[in-house]
Amino acid sequence: MGAATTPGIAQSAEETAAFLLNGMSDTGSEPGTLTAARNLERLSDDPLTFRLKIDMIDQETQQSVVVEGTVTVEAVDDCRYVFAYDWPRSTKFPQLKSHIRTVDFGKAFYPPLSSSTVYWPSKNGVPYEYRQDTGFSCSSREGEETKCYGEAMHGSILRDPTRIMAAVDYFNTNFCRTKAF
Repeated sequence: MGAATTPGIAQSAEETAAFLLNGMSDTGSEPGTLTAARNLERLSDDPLTFRLKIDMIDQETQQSVVVEGTVTVEAVDDCRYVFAYDWPRSTKFPQLKSHIRTVDFGKAFYPPLSSSTVYWPSKNGVPYEYRQDTGFSCSSREGEETKCYGEAMHGSILRDPTRIMAAVDYFNTNFCRTKAF
């Protein structure tokens, strides 16, 4: 997967795929007040690996606890990417399970921005949402069957919408043709 130089957006296919899945990035100026919009710490470029932090409520103490894990992103081909999420085993947070998610960006639809919509990060703005065809994303956890998500599913990206559109255009031009715009 080659990378071209485009100012202001991710450079590699893996970086762009991570950004287009749900805004994963280690750069950007968006406010970091929401968990999903925090810039992540990059641990490795080969393979691309980010440290994840998620706020959870400890049911025993009712205190907020930050749980750390990692996600590694690897290209299968120009359109399909594997996101391997690794969370520590925990009796306090059994819902956080390590899993592998395969994503086919050829089945993603990134609609154009609407001039009548106020998007996040503007005050009272809504997240940019994309749609997906059946088979866009499949997830497998140890000891469980693989689940593929239907077209009723959608994703949101808590990043500046013009940055999202630039990334979609870059991804379409250089790596995989999504169902964009």
